[in-house]
Amino acid sequence: MTYQPFRFELPLTGDRLSLVPFELSDLERLAAFFAEPGNLYYYLPDTLLPRNRTQLLAMMEDWNDGKENFVFTCRYQDRPIGLLTVSDLDPVAGKAELGIMLAGEESRGKGLAFEAMELILAYAFGELRLHRLYARVAPGN
Repeated sequence: MTYQPFRFELPLTGDRLSLVPFELSDLERLAAFFAEPGNLYYYLPDTLLPRNRTQLLAMMEDWNDGKENFVFTCRYQDRPIGLLTVSDLDPVAGKAELGIMLAGEESRGKGLAFEAMELILAYAFGELRLHRLYARVAPGN
């Protein structure tokens, strides 16, 4: 019997949503989330200041360097509803950190973040062959 690796293709598609590589056009729909410091408490690991468009673009470039950090857009009913990040990817050590945010109240409480995490976990443990993932999760989630 020969080894058959998992084969994943982007977008990663679940029953209700998909994870697609982040595009700058997605930022318009999600920018309002980053303008409210109250939203940022559980999502950003740095200073909780609102971000304008220029700052958001710089942040996305940093978060999506294509080497150790990757950003996916969560798409539901063909529109962006949030972001999922894979950060500090270390394939040698087999680890990375995950982060997820859903930008609008209308997207929360429906299990969409759970579905997105299931997709990225299958991808990380299958295609990327990682064995340890970290995530900070807000109380109540």
